[in-house]
Amino acid sequence: MKSKIASAFVMTIAMLSALPVEAAFLGGVTIDRLRVHNGFAYVQTSVFPSKNACDLYSEYYKFDVKTEEGKAYLSALLAAKTTGAVVDVWYSISSAPGENQTSGCNENTVSTLQGVRLK
Repeated sequence: MKSKIASAFVMTIAMLSALPVEAAFLGGVTIDRLRVHNGFAYVQTSVFPSKNACDLYSEYYKFDVKTEEGKAYLSALLAAKTTGAVVDVWYSISSAPGENQTSGCNENTVSTLQGVRLK
């Protein structure tokens, strides 16, 4: 019994330590646009998280579609877009929050998607 509790504790700590330190959260949104270009997907949600993200031609997050994680995000986001499902997203904090493509938001400063949950 003690070994099961210890294992669960270690697994919980490992999962928590794997979360990005600079992650931001936006909940209860829908996917308005999903674009794939040059191996990356760019996402627009129904709400612009201006405090933590920048606006690259109305797209707020990107992710690499060539990775296993990116393929999973793409699948989940396509399902959400198709069905109109509400989602929660976790993303990196942009180095140009609140900016747009004319004032400092670019492919290097746009937030990176770090997690998605369909509701």
